[in-house]
Amino acid sequence: MKWGDILRKSWKYLKEHKTLWYLGILAALTEGGSVGNFGSNSSWKNNQSDFEQYGNQAVDWVTAHTMQIGIIALAIFIISLIIIYISYSARAGLIQTVNDLEESDKKPDFHRDFHAGQKYFWRMLGITVLIALIAMAIVLGIVIVAGGLIVLSISVSLWILILAVPVTLASIAGLFVLVVYLNVLTFLSYRVAIIENKKIVDSIAEARHLIHHNFGNLLLAWIINVAINTAFALAMVIAGTVVIGILTAIGFGIYYAGGSILTWSYAMVAFVAITLAMLILFGAFNAFFSTFWTIVYRRLAKSS
Repeated sequence: MKWGDILRKSWKYLKEHKTLWYLGILAALTEGGSVGNFGSNSSWKNNQSDFEQYGNQAVDWVTAHTMQIGIIALAIFIISLIIIYISYSARAGLIQTVNDLEESDKKPDFHRDFHAGQKYFWRMLGITVLIALIAMAIVLGIVIVAGGLIVLSISVSLWILILAVPVTLASIAGLFVLVVYLNVLTFLSYRVAIIENKKIVDSIAEARHLIHHNFGNLLLAWIINVAINTAFALAMVIAGTVVIGILTAIGFGIYYAGGSILTWSYAMVAFVAITLAMLILFGAFNAFFSTFWTIVYRRLAKSS
């Protein structure tokens, strides 16, 4: 595998075809994640009566607003379905677009390619759900085995820890390997379903076959993916810190020169500008790696 050639071609397609950016922005709606940091309030722990009072007030409020909560929950569910539909259709459209570029150099068109991706929505979703269920079953099995050994070591004999500790460590390592394997399996399954027009189970089976016969190349592709992701994240943190610092300094200057109303207007404009810039950057980045994995799949499929 000529990795430099694949990366250059992925970047070339991204520079030449803005349709990939647009599809990448939509596809990114259900990719990635965030980590929340939830703290605790020590006064609640030290005052049980206050805690119970807050709890009762919350229950009373929920009871009094059951219909409103139900309507909001239904609206969130419907909006989530719409976002999933748009995002998965865009993911499929990205794969189809790059495959067309590789096969016939057909010029991308956003509306055509997004519409083409809509045909594969259920397959994409089905692959995601099925692989997620497989992952959950494996993780549950590992947790049961490791947890059972730890419980036995506590309740029966500490000597069982001699077995429990290595099994637990092996389970942690196994979970890491599982994440990598299922991640690559998902990427390839999507492309089999769209490029080869295979059904859900057949797509996963063929992707699994491809992994087993090209494990070294696919592991290297995943490492390249992670390395560039990490570099991008660090660059975003550094650039974001600098930009936010500059914008904050400008905001203080506007506040002292023009007052709070002008400052709030500036803050809203800055927020919209930052949001749009992040959408464009993440869309381009997402499109780049979708292109990268599509090209990798095509070259491995041809050599198999």
